[in-house]
Amino acid sequence: MEFRIGRIQNGCQVKQIKMSYQSLTTWLLFLFILDTGGWIGLRPVVIALLILISVIRFKPTANLKPIFAWVALIILMTPSIFAGESAGVSLSDAMPFIYPILVFPFFYFIAVYAKITSDHFISAGVLFSVFTSILFIGSQIGVASIVKLLDYISNNPDAGFFAVKDNFTGMAVQNVYLKATLLLVPLGVLAAGKKRWLAFLLILLALIIAQSKTGIFSLVFFSILAVNKKTGFSVSTLLTSFISIAIFAVLIITTELFDELATGLTVRILHICAIYEVEINSWSNFFTGFGAGSSFYSYGFGDYT
Repeated sequence: MEFRIGRIQNGCQVKQIKMSYQSLTTWLLFLFILDTGGWIGLRPVVIALLILISVIRFKPTANLKPIFAWVALIILMTPSIFAGESAGVSLSDAMPFIYPILVFPFFYFIAVYAKITSDHFISAGVLFSVFTSILFIGSQIGVASIVKLLDYISNNPDAGFFAVKDNFTGMAVQNVYLKATLLLVPLGVLAAGKKRWLAFLLILLALIIAQSKTGIFSLVFFSILAVNKKTGFSVSTLLTSFISIAIFAVLIITTELFDELATGLTVRILHICAIYEVEINSWSNFFTGFGAGSSFYSYGFGDYT
């Protein structure tokens, strides 16, 4: 009997340790997402702690297939890197575009050995959404500490975009758009696919608070597809298209941004035309581009970008 009780106690302790690691991992991912743009400076600390967790929980079970795919991607990138060098692009200009791909194995092994799952990312997205909602609600009802925090964040250009805007009712509403806001779209789609509806609604709320029409439209469109998990012409596909178009139309009408929308669409179309012209004039451009960090003339801006 004592032996059995001891086993039960040990099992409970193991479960508590696992839950502690899971909670810590979720909070670390939240801080990593929140620090997009580096405005807090916490990312090095977060990465160090995730490395520590991966070392503690290490088991040699990693699937190497993603690494082989990464090697193939690096090989495919090589001609583009040389093209940029021959066009006079410095390595310092190219590195911001190459760096995320180069460090993929590092973060992949951290994710595997720290046992980071999609649920951790969804929960981190929920924490980010709650943080955004607290900033918004606090600013609207005039909570002094929240207003001071929002003012501090607003004065940091690396944090995001904040302004008081009039909504369709004419009421001045605080816009809370942190730089990581659009990361909520894939996290919301994941939540919908796993039927975590409370998480999905909180993420959708954060996108509404950020007044991100693109984010809301993309989240609804891809979430319906994720829930359906079917391809091709079907009733659900029609429903997806109808709901997405309806939401997009409502967003345009209620925010009174016809001119801004038209301008945005025109710029994007002119970008595409410029890219098409550049690519079609040279097969080498089509396969390698001008290289990472290079620029080209876009009709959308009327300048190099």
